Amino acid sequence: MLLRQHLSGLDELEALMLVHREPSTPWTASAVAQRLGLPERASEPLLAGLKAKGMVVEEGRGAEREFSYRPATPALDATVTSLATIYRERPLEVMRILSHSALERIRSAAARTFADAFVIGRKKGG
Repeated sequence: MLLRQHLSGLDELEALMLVHREPSTPWTASAVAQRLGLPERASEPLLAGLKAKGMVVEEGRGAEREFSYRPATPALDATVTSLATIYRERPLEVMRILSHSALERIRSAAARTFADAFVIGRKKGG
């Protein structure tokens, strides 16, 4: 599912929903930050992440960079459109899924770190 595998959190979801709602609008990091009530330095990585995931395209350079909703595939567009409908109708359910996914990523990372401590310990002693 898009939420579990590709979106890192609520801010990224909100940025995606914003550009999806207005696909003909080219968005700067500053405009996204202003609309979502985020610091501009926080919106830049959100837009870069959406670009890396094939959900937006980037045009221009530096302060002139603009991002527009243009999914890489029709299937991705359909998935984002479905997500937008679900988020509009059941926002708390979507937020619960995002929260659960974030906790799972944290647990997984902690387990890897813990396991790696033993592997590193064995290499030193071996």
